[in-house]
Amino acid sequence: REGRQVSDGLRNLLTWCSGSGTWFPRAHGRDVRMRNQPIQSGELPEALVRARAAQAEWSLLPPRKRTFWLAAFRAWLVDQSSHWCRTIDAEVGKSREECLATEILPLAAACAHLAQSAPRLLAPRRAKGTPLFLTGATDKVHRRPRGVVGVIGTWNYPLLLSGVQLAQALVAGNAVVFKPSEKAPASGILLVEGLLAAGVPPDLIQLLETDATA
Repeated sequence: REGRQVSDGLRNLLTWCSGSGTWFPRAHGRDVRMRNQPIQSGELPEALVRARAAQAEWSLLPPRKRTFWLAAFRAWLVDQSSHWCRTIDAEVGKSREECLATEILPLAAACAHLAQSAPRLLAPRRAKGTPLFLTGATDKVHRRPRGVVGVIGTWNYPLLLSGVQLAQALVAGNAVVFKPSEKAPASGILLVEGLLAAGVPPDLIQLLETDATA
């Protein structure tokens, strides 16, 4: 009963954070299970090939279509809130209240903001400062993805900080090689599970082992 009350409260807060007055179905009804395992250091070249191939296709989508998974990911955060709190408490030592206030809710709010703002921020825009001798000409600035980017997870905020960087990189059209902190390995793996369950194409996220040597 306590868990149900917490989930209901989170739903209300997440709706408030989104400002949309709507709630989203839980992760498209998908089962939250890992679909790719951490890669060994020797497998990195092959993983990069897969990531580059997936990123080439992903980058062709307009920014708005690259945000489709964010609503399902926010729903997954709520559904898995109790699991997250137990995992973070075991690895980092945060209470349930602190986990909700400093990890889950801020990440959900960041995802809502990203879904709303990314299409505008990543859209082509007119360049300013056209020289006088080019009067009448129009120049535009186009945002291009980097390609494959690396994200090294932190241990002190293993969900929030890693989650924000992963979400921003993916929405910007990149693939990600993600190395979770060796001090919070289960949190990093659980985060990737949530992204995959929300619909992010598997090859866009290459999960490294959490060992410091990775």
